[in-house]
Amino acid sequence: MTAWEMAGPYRENALVGDALFNVSFPPEQDDVKVVWKIARIGLQGELPGRIALDLMYPEYEQTAYLRTIIHSKEDVDAVLMLNTPNSIRVWLNGKVVCAAWMEQDLLPRIVEAPLSLKAGNNEVLLAVCQYNAGWFVDTRLHTPDGDLLTGYTAQVKED
Repeated sequence: MTAWEMAGPYRENALVGDALFNVSFPPEQDDVKVVWKIARIGLQGELPGRIALDLMYPEYEQTAYLRTIIHSKEDVDAVLMLNTPNSIRVWLNGKVVCAAWMEQDLLPRIVEAPLSLKAGNNEVLLAVCQYNAGWFVDTRLHTPDGDLLTGYTAQVKED
């Protein structure tokens, strides 16, 4: 998936770790103006789908938000596969579907976020919380059986 917008990074009074992970920043809040910009994807040539947040924002103890619109031809169950060393939360159409707190180290882990996509547009929001190591996420959309999902498109949201 390569159509993502980004907001942030956000910080909160030197909070780190799970304290930072549990902060609700403006993209999670109603009636708060958020500036979204196209996420730069594939900055590391060998990983063309990687969103390398640390290359854009090299500081520590921060959270960035990513969002995309997945247009599905039909109702379908899917799994958003996230390869990241960071703690991450995932929303689908405004509801949290996955929250993975990870003691951060240099090794990325696979996080699986279940998505029940409806026919039409589905908004996916990620909060990627970084506090002491690399800051990136790779995203892929699969079927629950592990095959790549077909029959969808991803696009940035038009506000």
